[in-house]
Amino acid sequence: MVVINSFAERTIIFALEESENYPYYTGYGKTLNCDKPGVSIELLKIVEEELGIDIEFRREPWKRVIDDLEKGKIDGAFNASFKQERTKMGVYPKKDGNVDESKRITTLSYCLYKRKDSDLDWNGGEFINLKGALGAPLGYSIVSDLEKMGVKVETSKSTFTDMKKLKYRRIEGVAALEQDTDMVIKNNKEYQDIVKVSPPI
Repeated sequence: MVVINSFAERTIIFALEESENYPYYTGYGKTLNCDKPGVSIELLKIVEEELGIDIEFRREPWKRVIDDLEKGKIDGAFNASFKQERTKMGVYPKKDGNVDESKRITTLSYCLYKRKDSDLDWNGGEFINLKGALGAPLGYSIVSDLEKMGVKVETSKSTFTDMKKLKYRRIEGVAALEQDTDMVIKNNKEYQDIVKVSPPI
């Protein structure tokens, strides 16, 4: 999602979340990993050079990124899933009045993650044996999708936080971005008892 008022003699401010979303942006916290910032950052650096503009990258909790975009405090946000309600605050690339999917940076899937000993399941249309809440990061597009399905959602500041809550049985499952969460499980032995459910949500 990108909103740009003017290129003339000003810095364009793009915001992204402070959690890692490998390979699109790496590292955690307020600063970028300068050596290997991630694919999305590198693409925007090419745009910066080709257009002769200055881009400032800000890292914030995702909910704040969306709030700042809505309030006009930043010029753009990425990687932002398409949600119709977000068109009130930002502009997606369009063609013939529709979102131009050829201009997307990436395609991401949300999946359900659960403990191996859980009978929770997802059949592609509904959750089975869901008795409590699912975790998801605050401001992520999946939150409103789950709520529309009547699912109780417990939001957090990051998928990493959700995985900790799942490990300690504070939530029943996690609805999270597949590639990012797969990396969290792969790189952290403490989450080896957590599995991904197919198909994607």
